[in-house]
Amino acid sequence: DPAFEKAYAEHFAYINPWSAYWTPIKGTTIAASEDVYPARSFSRSEFYNDWLMPQDRAEAAVGMKIVGERNEAVHVLLHFSRSISDVYERAALEAMARIRGSLERSVNISRLLRTDIETALIKASLIERSSCAAFVVEGSRRLRDANPMAERLFFVRRQGI
Repeated sequence: DPAFEKAYAEHFAYINPWSAYWTPIKGTTIAASEDVYPARSFSRSEFYNDWLMPQDRAEAAVGMKIVGERNEAVHVLLHFSRSISDVYERAALEAMARIRGSLERSVNISRLLRTDIETALIKASLIERSSCAAFVVEGSRRLRDANPMAERLFFVRRQGI
């Protein structure tokens, strides 16, 4: 439901009790909510009563988190009623285990494509500015690349000439 999506993005994501489990994870992990943080343990919370319960009592879940090289994360979640969790939990854990490798490869391919595209854009912008000194700085303020004129100026400045 679009209204639930909007409410989650604007409010409930910030008070989601499961975030305490998922946020610190730095690698690929697959887990069942009933094993790591059962919803009944926060059944008196706003998140449980105003977000989880209105969605057809989907208080159990299996999730997978894949963390990329730059800490980008992909979350795959399947929620279901606790009354059917004995069947759904096993099946969801197995399904996620089977697709894990494909998703990890997709994240890695995406990173490689992004790196190639970024490199091509950097080279094109430096070539376009060949009549003046130009350089590219990363978000961490480290020099990533420079055109020949900028390299000469950096060298001259470094040599004190």
